[in-house]
Amino acid sequence: MPNVRIITPNQSDDAVLTATPAMAATLPVSNLQDQTRAKVARSVGLPAPQYIRGNFNGVKQISSMALVRHNLTGAATIRLRLWAGADQTGTLLYDSGVIALGDAIGWGEFVWGVDPWSDDQFVNWPVAFTVLWFAPFSARSFEIQVQDSGNTDGYIEFARLFMGLHWSPQSNFSY
Repeated sequence: MPNVRIITPNQSDDAVLTATPAMAATLPVSNLQDQTRAKVARSVGLPAPQYIRGNFNGVKQISSMALVRHNLTGAATIRLRLWAGADQTGTLLYDSGVIALGDAIGWGEFVWGVDPWSDDQFVNWPVAFTVLWFAPFSARSFEIQVQDSGNTDGYIEFARLFMGLHWSPQSNFSY
């Protein structure tokens, strides 16, 4: 089993965040920076797509992104892009491309009793999350694009955004 990965420090906490289209007035995009994770940021309806953009307070090293406690379905897609300049300008440093969250598990890769046996990979998860790991980049701004037109809740929501360098301890956690 690979060692645990930890994202620290969370550079998105100090970023200036915006959402297009604007999120619900009572559940704004700034809730993604609430360390208690008690609040959520929620879209108004099912926009196609929802953008979350941010400017870091300076150039930051980024090698991971996580959206935690979300209501995305297996039909959702996500895309992360990092730029060298503020306001998503300058050199495009990283583009994850559009990633489908509900990709089927390949033959011989399904783990009985661990992987969900359903049409949606997030069914029965107490806390659904999506993580991207990649080589580090020195970025000044970012854009996250999320789309989930099949969401039966009628909106997209997230409780927490993590972005920063990730690291793995040499010795993994043990029971």
